[in-house]
Amino acid sequence: MFKCIPLFRACNRQVESVDKRHCNLTAVPEEIFRYARTLEELLLDANQIKDLPKGLFRLTRLRKLSFGDNEIDSLPPEVSNLINLVELDFSRNDIESIPDTIQFCKQLQVVDFSSNPIQTLPPTFTQLRNLTVLTLNDISLANLPQDIGVLTNLRCLELRENLLKVVPASISFLVKLESLDLGSNELEELPASLGSLPNLRELWLDINQLPQLPPEIGSLKRLQCLDVSENQLDTLPEEIGGLTALTDLQLSQNQIEILPETLGKLRELTMLKVDQNRLLVLTHSIGNLERLQELILTENLLSELPHTIGNLTQLQNLNVDRNRLTELPPEIGRCQNLTVLSARDNRMVRITANIGSLKELHVHDVEHDEDDAADARPSAGRGADHPHHPAARHRPRHQHRRRPRLDALQGRGRERLRQPRHGGRSRGSRRTPRGRSHPRRQRRQAARLPPRGSSAGLEGSRQRPHSAREQRVGHRDPECNGEPEGGQ
Repeated sequence: MFKCIPLFRACNRQVESVDKRHCNLTAVPEEIFRYARTLEELLLDANQIKDLPKGLFRLTRLRKLSFGDNEIDSLPPEVSNLINLVELDFSRNDIESIPDTIQFCKQLQVVDFSSNPIQTLPPTFTQLRNLTVLTLNDISLANLPQDIGVLTNLRCLELRENLLKVVPASISFLVKLESLDLGSNELEELPASLGSLPNLRELWLDINQLPQLPPEIGSLKRLQCLDVSENQLDTLPEEIGGLTALTDLQLSQNQIEILPETLGKLRELTMLKVDQNRLLVLTHSIGNLERLQELILTENLLSELPHTIGNLTQLQNLNVDRNRLTELPPEIGRCQNLTVLSARDNRMVRITANIGSLKELHVHDVEHDEDDAADARPSAGRGADHPHHPAARHRPRHQHRRRPRLDALQGRGRERLRQPRHGGRSRGSRRTPRGRSHPRRQRRQAARLPPRGSSAGLEGSRQRPHSAREQRVGHRDPECNGEPEGGQ
């Protein structure tokens, strides 16, 4: 009995995944088209590909197609042939428009067109009713489709670094939405319908031109993170106390003079940043935030801290630099978990002895205004070596007073949300110049794509992980990745 032995073993290989990222390719490799019957995943990120061959759109079994960080200047209408696509990534290219025919890719769930010179979305875009993640950061988008609310399966919508001035009221129909990023736009107002997103957990509104927040924002009962840094807020609505699940609140670089008493209802809050505002007084209700770990009040007009601050027994980082404080309340000695305390550039005339009871304190940077104190004390009997002698004012500071450096530990926990998650900047610092990726997106891309020429893995990537089967049948170029070809 004879057995049929194939002459070319490669002909029977069932390749489902091809990964040729960071291979310095200038064109889509021809050999990929041999796997048209089985190929489901094609990753060609971080190359120098400029054109998309027609053969690419005959790979109708593709479920994931990724061409991020190339030099592609157009997406042909033939993309509609890829009816099984679930994930599509053309971020960081030179594409100027999205073809209307994309509406026929009905299975699409994840789409990323970030960092392209796209100014408008096609009217048919909202026909992609299965979308769950839509990322359109930094594409010069001036308007959203008025019917964006029909994308009812969206869970994550990123629209950072665009030119948006208005948010359509239909956004209230995105009832499954969990994360909404509208940072770095030109928003001057928010629709009241924003408060009708029952599952929203993250809301980024930083770097806009908002003079106020709508009272309806207090209806977001599941919201955990709210960033309205770098706006024009001078007050907060009393309804903000309704955000009972909130853990992170960032109000940096606004014009707020007073915080509402209802702030004390945010019992889950762990981080509160109100630096670079115009706070004249800190509400006593802040003492109700018993889970607060980080309180940043830098660069305000505070002349005192409320005694209720002693109730913040979980507080670890307190920064009140550059205010008008003359002393710290003795109740601060009850903040037994405090590790960083900074009160530089104030008007301190005395320092409470209760600070000595803070056993966990690693950085104690409280500047005692010695010059003012010296004027109030007689100098007789004190030599020139004494730190309070008038001559001491003109000596270098290090000769009579040494302070521990705060640089290494100050803000150690402050940048949790935006830490390189913003070594990068936090949300709420300088605006990212147009054309450059926002730090949060840079981190996400860095996790997804190793540096050019690197064969690093994809730890921390948001992409769908390879299953054991995909790893077994996947194809990798041995010259690009240093790995043998795999197949069956």
